[in-house]
Amino acid sequence: MKNKKLTYILIPLVLIIWGYLIYKIVSGLTGGDNEIIVPKNQSLLALPDTLGSEPKEIFVLKEVARDPFLNIVYTKPVMSRIKKRFQKKINWPEIRYLGLVSNESDKKSVGLIEIEGNNFFFEKGDSNQDITLIKIDKNQVVLVYKGGRKVYSKS
Repeated sequence: MKNKKLTYILIPLVLIIWGYLIYKIVSGLTGGDNEIIVPKNQSLLALPDTLGSEPKEIFVLKEVARDPFLNIVYTKPVMSRIKKRFQKKINWPEIRYLGLVSNESDKKSVGLIEIEGNNFFFEKGDSNQDITLIKIDKNQVVLVYKGGRKVYSKS
């Protein structure tokens, strides 16, 4: 019996609260003519003149030297200036990759490279006339000359 009485009290209370909420939402959406008419010589809010005379507080945040919870000291990473490398223009000699000769029993590869009209045989790591062979393949070679690197395809 006691629960029934409580139910009879709570149901109307819930209906009143929900009704009030729905009324506020609907009245807010419809808008209406809620204009406030203020005479020209009277302001909407009369503010005292002393409101702006107090100085504002200014807060300055200090950098955190360490984390108080983890006990870790923060340091700024030192950024070194990256120096731009000025590459000198390297005048490469006239080079053509003519092909690859490989010995299947030794599994050695020798490339035939023409440098300014002269033919040379290069293995990986060989140097001739300041030109070093870095990588050799049947379709291309990678050469280094005075610090510069170029890839030549088979012609």
